[in-house]
Amino acid sequence: MSSSKENRILEELESLPLLIKRQSAPEVLAEKIMDSISIKETAFVAERFSFFVLKWALVVVVFWVIGISLFLKFNDEKKITVKFVLDRQGARDISLAGDFNGWDTNKNKLVRQGNTWVLEMKLNPGRYQYMFVLNGTDWVSDDKAKETIDDGFGRTNAILDTATII
Repeated sequence: MSSSKENRILEELESLPLLIKRQSAPEVLAEKIMDSISIKETAFVAERFSFFVLKWALVVVVFWVIGISLFLKFNDEKKITVKFVLDRQGARDISLAGDFNGWDTNKNKLVRQGNTWVLEMKLNPGRYQYMFVLNGTDWVSDDKAKETIDDGFGRTNAILDTATII
């Protein structure tokens, strides 16, 4: 190509922006673009907020679990281990009911060891009334209890005072 031809093409290209009439974008297009930007910003903010909330919720849960664990550990250290023993031949099952378990006859089952039935449990310090329940129906007081009290039904409840346990 000749140099004069190249110069003419360059001149035409340089004058081209002057020939093009400047136009504004249609208003609808501008609104769509702005809406798109605000939706993206809102989504970004919501995502950051969700992450922030999730992070702090996780921190709260971790501290809650640690707190509960420590509470249970320290609370368990205050408890006193008590061993309940009853010698009964012919019993099919024996449970322990008392103040410490809401007199629930199914909650604390003794385990047979020959003719002896045994249950070891941890109790908070205190004074408790209790009875053994044989075969689900026969209420029997602990004949080894240091103290008893009338149960109001013609029988006697054994009394356990954890302060007297050495």
